[in-house]
Amino acid sequence: MLIGFLGWLWIIMGVVFLLNPEFLRKRLQRKSLKKIRRLLFAAAVFLGVLLITAAFKSHGLLSKLLLVLGIIAVFKGMFFLKGKVADKVLGWYAAQPILIFRLGACVQILLGVIILFLRK
Repeated sequence: MLIGFLGWLWIIMGVVFLLNPEFLRKRLQRKSLKKIRRLLFAAAVFLGVLLITAAFKSHGLLSKLLLVLGIIAVFKGMFFLKGKVADKVLGWYAAQPILIFRLGACVQILLGVIILFLRK
């Protein structure tokens, strides 16, 4: 049940960001607020843990991909909680063109589909 929820959540968020990439850009430009930065990276750790859990409950090559992505997300969340590093990364990402945000949204939708595929 949790794996299905995670898959649908990733797909829905990916579609929202694909249709409205400026929404994500505006959120990233407000990075100076410590609450938003902490919430963003806490969400990265939470989603990383969910990906690792989904990978252990699945079989095959795609489950290993989920495991690697989950571990990367957990480390990203742990290391980027420091202010200066997070500001640099978020500032760089917010300055990217809209195409990069749309490609990221497509990757997010693809990951959601992979998670749903592994659930069965």
